[in-house]
Amino acid sequence: MKKRLWIILLCAALVCGCAVGAAAQTEADVNGDGAVNAVDALLVLRIAVDRAPEATPAQRTAADRDGNGTVDARDALAVLLLAVGRDVEPVEQPPEQPPEQPEEEPAEQPVTFTQDVLGYWNLDPVSDGDFDNVNTLMVRYALLCNTYEEYVAMLQSNTDLANAYEHRYSHINPATGEGLTYDRTFFETHSLLLVATRCEGSGSIRYVADAVTLQNQTLTVAGRMIYPASGTCDVAKRIYPVELTGHFNVSRIRCLTTVVSGTYPALEPQNGRVDDQLFDRP
Repeated sequence: MKKRLWIILLCAALVCGCAVGAAAQTEADVNGDGAVNAVDALLVLRIAVDRAPEATPAQRTAADRDGNGTVDARDALAVLLLAVGRDVEPVEQPPEQPPEQPEEEPAEQPVTFTQDVLGYWNLDPVSDGDFDNVNTLMVRYALLCNTYEEYVAMLQSNTDLANAYEHRYSHINPATGEGLTYDRTFFETHSLLLVATRCEGSGSIRYVADAVTLQNQTLTVAGRMIYPASGTCDVAKRIYPVELTGHFNVSRIRCLTTVVSGTYPALEPQNGRVDDQLFDRP
């Protein structure tokens, strides 16, 4: 076997028949005798087939000509080519892959909106026995309508909306008496967010939307439930429309509601409380 390897390597060297340069001797002098020749190539082959127990760690490192961590026949061929004055094509290493970056969360986008805080919808009928405990969360539910058809279907299927004090397809601004109808023209450029607040023991409260944002298919409305120093004795159960500019593909509606109680006796201890509620969009 050894004799045959010698013959193969020597024949290859004779066929190529070129001198060895100084750089090649430095690079591929595996046995360290000061010259690069078929003897070095043979040593590399012996290392590759685990037949060179005398090889030192330095020689084994030098034998790995392509630097892939394994000594094999390709390394022996590389040494032989250098011995006869021919270079070998370097083995292309796969390009280094940049470390995987975590997906950046989309930035929170502000949403343009308008709200007439007097344009709420009263729900009828309600009585003194209907109002909620002061510890109840401020918002009962929130709904988003992107189209006129969604709006009409929601009004027809939701008991609260169907029983709204004003006509189910419009609401009246109590300050002016002017009707504000959400028709097909409105929904061409706008969406409607309906925030249903809990049933209160006073009709003097107001829900005010301060900011609306969009992030990760979640529409967030930050608002305040404002209680006066003293309220009326009527019971209030309301829906507050918030008009949004544009249309939104969302799966959740988040309501961040801060209690602003002033000196309202029942809620004064909860002044500044923030309810964080998340509603799935049907």
